[in-house]
Amino acid sequence: MANIYANSTVTLAASASSGPHEGLFRVAAPELVGWPISNFPHIRARHSLILGTQGLPLLERGWVFQERLLSPRVLYFANNELIWECMELLDCECQGTEVRYHQNENLWPGSKNLCHPAKWSSAKDDHVKLTDMWLKLTKDYAQLALSKPDDIFPAISGIAKSFGEATGWNYYAGMWKQTMIYCLAWYSFGHNLPTRCVPWRAPTFSWASVQFNKKPSFGMDYPEWKDLDVSATVMEVVCCPKGDDPTGQLESGYIILSGTVVQATIYDTQNGFRIRTLPPEGAKAAVYSFDVDCNLKQAGHEVHDGASLFFLKLFTRKSDGNRKLDGNSDGIWLILRKANSTAWEWNGTKGDGEFERIGLHSGHYDEDETNPRTLQEASSEQAIRLNAMVKII
Repeated sequence: MANIYANSTVTLAASASSGPHEGLFRVAAPELVGWPISNFPHIRARHSLILGTQGLPLLERGWVFQERLLSPRVLYFANNELIWECMELLDCECQGTEVRYHQNENLWPGSKNLCHPAKWSSAKDDHVKLTDMWLKLTKDYAQLALSKPDDIFPAISGIAKSFGEATGWNYYAGMWKQTMIYCLAWYSFGHNLPTRCVPWRAPTFSWASVQFNKKPSFGMDYPEWKDLDVSATVMEVVCCPKGDDPTGQLESGYIILSGTVVQATIYDTQNGFRIRTLPPEGAKAAVYSFDVDCNLKQAGHEVHDGASLFFLKLFTRKSDGNRKLDGNSDGIWLILRKANSTAWEWNGTKGDGEFERIGLHSGHYDEDETNPRTLQEASSEQAIRLNAMVKII
């Protein structure tokens, strides 16, 4: 199916229809058809429209995402006008699209220009730039609706195959091994928290392990990548597909990371989610907030006050020579909890348990101190493990 759209000349999209029985065409409101200007009968005027997916239910569907991006050209039949989109242009009959598109990027899905194999191939040595393109695509896709939640990977498999062919990268659970640390820095936000997918469809290190309920609620973009140094190492990634397609549905998966791990406890789960580090003897515990991946009060996935959690450092912020780094700019950390006591071994290293990812911390320090401490400074030596191996399922 993906090849059909990718090799098409133009795709006609019944964008205003919510199903196959509502047809392609609409009758535009009279005031939006246009009217002749007096003394200039061949020149017509019309009201400008607001570009967006509201009123275009087709564009809210997850499967349509790759069909739209893989098609070289798409002609959208909207309620009051036609909209044209290709790799170089987004335009409409009222001719106000281009300005509104750039001013209100959240109103329209990501640019088709992000999904160009030639662009991916030419940028394959620039890992940060290429990963940023992929994260922007994933951010748009993850918040769309799927009638069958298990379709989360099949519905984007065509784009994943094209991306992999252009770059030679290795695909795992909606992410890429070559830049996995960057891909792990996804986060949830907003009051309408995502939920953990039941039944299971992806390992918790993947954004596909949660169901996003409302836009905007998902972030993956960090414009300051250049200010960050990678602090963790991917030792192994394993994903077992249900069939022969590595970009399709999964049976299981895990990742093993090596890095700095700091122990903490969670509290105040009724009013928010905060973590207290384990302080050195006689010192005050440092308090940090973090972005939870999903609802930690969801049945079967609850996290209660007093539970032990763990920071695993993904990135350290660089010093620019003009300012001293403090707790607010320390870096980006995964938040983990121990899921079980299953023993595992990798290349001679043994582990006594597996972990689940539950959130991301990016430098929010809650206590009012003149010189906030870094996470390492705020924790006792016993609570810090350098070069620790962690298996996340």
